[in-house]
Amino acid sequence: MRGAPTAPDLAGLLGAVASGNRQAMAVLYEATAPVLYGIVESIARDPIAAAQLTEGVYLRVWDRAPRFDPAAGEARAWLAAVARNAAVEWRRRVPGASAVAAAEMVLSDETLLTGEAPIAWGNTAALLHYQLRALPFDAQAAIRAAMLTGASEAEIAQAGLMNQETAARHMRDGLAALASEFDLDASSEPPLARELALGAVEGERRAQALRMQLANPAFAAEVEAWQQQLAPVLEALPAIDPPSELWARIDALIELREADSPRRLRRRQVRWPIARTTAIGLAAALAGALVTIAIFTFAFGGLTPRPPGDAPVLVAQAAGPDQRPDIAIRYDPRGNALRVRMRRFDPAAGAADLWLLGANGTPFFLGRLSSNGVARFALPRQIEAMLHDGATVMVTVAPADQARRSEPVGRVVASARFVLV
Repeated sequence: MRGAPTAPDLAGLLGAVASGNRQAMAVLYEATAPVLYGIVESIARDPIAAAQLTEGVYLRVWDRAPRFDPAAGEARAWLAAVARNAAVEWRRRVPGASAVAAAEMVLSDETLLTGEAPIAWGNTAALLHYQLRALPFDAQAAIRAAMLTGASEAEIAQAGLMNQETAARHMRDGLAALASEFDLDASSEPPLARELALGAVEGERRAQALRMQLANPAFAAEVEAWQQQLAPVLEALPAIDPPSELWARIDALIELREADSPRRLRRRQVRWPIARTTAIGLAAALAGALVTIAIFTFAFGGLTPRPPGDAPVLVAQAAGPDQRPDIAIRYDPRGNALRVRMRRFDPAAGAADLWLLGANGTPFFLGRLSSNGVARFALPRQIEAMLHDGATVMVTVAPADQARRSEPVGRVVASARFVLV
């Protein structure tokens, strides 16, 4: 009699993918595609968008596999978190089907909220199920609704016939109670990190959290750790077979990415632990990766590298999806100005603005990138004092009639940290 098929070693496959093993990536896709596609389609509620988003999920897995830390959590939860994040980000960007009806189903599903733990994902999922059941009923229901549907605070409030502040309070209180159960390093803003991980937070609070995620490595690590801790909730979503041609498209995109630039190959040599990384350690890892990028960019991208023996300068490389736009930034303290080179930007997309993020995520306008080519921006002394090794810059794009220099609007298309070279 044949025994049960052996479950694939997802952590081992991710380790092989981190080394650039394309065959391991194919096996990983075969083992996980129905689960990850099911998560994406259940939250996006748009099959066409779900297929495109799942392509992006596996490209993220290919790029981010070196960051997976088996000591910080299970591989299945890490992969599920990547899939859910992609779907939730899409829902926040693109108006689509409301999540209210789906949230109503979760809020009223007594089997889900009071039944026995699911077992397919093992002990970690079972433990989280019972930790959630120990919360006040309204808090548990709101957290599950946010996780399983991608609903916003407003949608959960509408589904539960309550005001938005009440829904937000249920989720905040529930997450605070769970925090005592999770062994996670805390940033200076743990409540905000938890709320961003859950994904229901809206408005200026979400914008503030996203800026902090870019500017503060400890905060970003805490968000990612919470996403991974909450991911076993997603076991309740159905597995759905993806379109049959999806893997062929993903594999072709990976081949193009690997042929695009030696930077990707170099980056794979850096492994970044996630949940237990300190701010100093993560900044050092980022600096190590970016030094290579910076030297390559300024040697070959059209900006002159620093001659040996000259005073140090700060450089950064910011690139959007598919390297569009591709932006190289150089700051020479002696010249009190930024020199920025932009390529592959479509002006029809709107106005591209460059921002510096302070330590608390506060944005400071640096300049408007109006066209491809090289531009120079003089800097006030207040900004000069904030430019240092590890400082974060981001690029936002918005319609020209909406963009303003007092605060970012539109979407963040690229971000990077300065490196001293």
